[in-house]
Amino acid sequence: MFVNLGEKEEVLAQIKPNKVNYCCGGLIGLSVVFGVSLLFTVMSWVVGVLNQPLSDNGNLMIGLLTLWTGILLFCVILAAVFVPIKASKWEKTMYVITTDRVIFHNGEIAGLDINFVYIKDLSSLHLRKGLFNKMTNTGSIELESYFCNGTIDHVMADIKNPEGVYNYLNNLIISKR
Repeated sequence: MFVNLGEKEEVLAQIKPNKVNYCCGGLIGLSVVFGVSLLFTVMSWVVGVLNQPLSDNGNLMIGLLTLWTGILLFCVILAAVFVPIKASKWEKTMYVITTDRVIFHNGEIAGLDINFVYIKDLSSLHLRKGLFNKMTNTGSIELESYFCNGTIDHVMADIKNPEGVYNYLNNLIISKR
């Protein structure tokens, strides 16, 4: 563990985000763009082959073919860059619940960021689950402290069994008051 604990502080839980949601959740939109681009590229190629570029329509089809092929290649390059960065960030992300704090380890390729919030300072928790989260039994818990004036301090994103973690944290908050 990367954080020194207090004298009587103990680790109660260590939670990692769900890798599927964390790394691939954003790729759904990219996949849709990729699929549409592939469809239009094939359609443009078929029309371009059937209509030889002897007319203005043929030149237009070749132009569309070039455009959609460029979009398709852009999606492939974007995915080749996006997936390793998200996988690296997932590797360094962990949420640690101790007897006194919730510790957030967040990192990317270049470094690690460690934040924490004291359990006694938490004013409310918010459970968020979208459609994709419901299918994979994951979700996010937003933590709000007394000092943030209605804004969300920290988010435990894409964790498995969010209802259980939410209830556990809620009981821990109540016991600290």
